[in-house]
Amino acid sequence: MTAIEGEDLAQLSPSLPAQTVITLLAAALRRIHATPVTGWPFPATDFATGQTLVHGDACLPNFLFHDNQLTGIIDLGDMTLATPETDLAAAVWSLQYNRSPGLGPAFLREYGWPITTETEGERLRQIYAEND
Repeated sequence: MTAIEGEDLAQLSPSLPAQTVITLLAAALRRIHATPVTGWPFPATDFATGQTLVHGDACLPNFLFHDNQLTGIIDLGDMTLATPETDLAAAVWSLQYNRSPGLGPAFLREYGWPITTETEGERLRQIYAEND
């Protein structure tokens, strides 16, 4: 293995505006979720409509950036096929844990999630908190 240039988003977060952190994380997740899964080489039971490739633990420390460019994604042990909600829940939880409360709606808007209310952000955060 070789080192990947960059720092994880949790380390970078204090030095970046909150909106930049949100934009970087949302873009990274959209990129993962847009990955074609045709010919998925791993066991996928009951692949259903609406499922995409998901990181499985989409928290800030798992995304590496250099000069605001994604350079790597780590901790892929939970990567699977599931609904994007899996990653959005982890992301909302991590934004609150690593940055500050209240960023869920802005993140969901940036990602393009259809429901961007504080209630939806809290619902997603709770999903991750209960399963962590």
